[in-house]
Amino acid sequence: MKYSLFLLILWSFSLPLHAQITLKGKVLDQNSGQPVPYANIGILNSTVGTLSNEDGSFTITIPSGLSNRNVLFSSVGYNRKSIRTDSLTAYNDLEIRLSENILELSEVEIYGEKVKKKSVTLGNSKSLMMSGQLFYDTLSAGSAMALLIDVADEEMVFISEASLFIAKNLTPEFKVRLRIMERDSETDLPGRDLLTEDIIVTSKITSGWLDFTLSEPLFLRETSFFVVFEWIMDKKARKYVAEKYAEYMRLYPEDVTYDTRIINGQQVSIPRVNKVVAGTIFGITNTKKDLRRHVCYYRSNSFGEWKRSTGILSAKVRLTNSPGE
Repeated sequence: MKYSLFLLILWSFSLPLHAQITLKGKVLDQNSGQPVPYANIGILNSTVGTLSNEDGSFTITIPSGLSNRNVLFSSVGYNRKSIRTDSLTAYNDLEIRLSENILELSEVEIYGEKVKKKSVTLGNSKSLMMSGQLFYDTLSAGSAMALLIDVADEEMVFISEASLFIAKNLTPEFKVRLRIMERDSETDLPGRDLLTEDIIVTSKITSGWLDFTLSEPLFLRETSFFVVFEWIMDKKARKYVAEKYAEYMRLYPEDVTYDTRIINGQQVSIPRVNKVVAGTIFGITNTKKDLRRHVCYYRSNSFGEWKRSTGILSAKVRLTNSPGE
């Protein structure tokens, strides 16, 4: 089986206390005071990034070398908020309140003619049962993969559905979030969110296509965009996966290898297991033809740096020329 596995189980026990700051608190809706689940939290283009839990609570550890950088908080449908850790007077019981991103529209009159409804499916519709990709870190969350979609037919301006192939799932239940992101004109990387609704699907399937349906078709203003799928792993999910790997390493120590790195001047041993024990693996293909036809990126945490993927995500979107009947 071909998988890419990112595993840093002992990282949280390796750094000296003076070398880091731990922030704890909740992400809340500014108006209602209700928790904002699975909000993205992190430092842009760094290895520091996570998600809030279902109740809005979060814990994030900031190394001393990044303490002067802004920590970003965002969620689909909300305005992004930024804070500096060196400006805080306390690190616990923080309340981060996000304001809704509301678009006010003026009244308009629309004229048009009746057209025949058409649809097209774009993306990488191929799937290989024995090939997939998973990024996992006990401290981080918000890993995602992004597939670039180019629309040749300019009439196809509405997205109504999307699908992701799950190559293998070894957890009782998992969550995946769909995001549609613009193609940044300067970097060609995934940019701002185009969706204003949080679309998260919960599933128990072990493999197969996972479907996402938009409550209302999304109107596209550009002919290229990214369809993005994000692993949703809160504290409970990360704990489950960590316990499964810890159990496997205890039972099969001969299958564990160690990488040694220098972090903040300290030697740290990081265990690696070349076997998927738990987690949800997104399907990929990696033929030369697929790599020529498609562009795919990944990030390993919220706000992490987008990097070119060596495999092409098995994902597709359905576009139409009409928002509905």
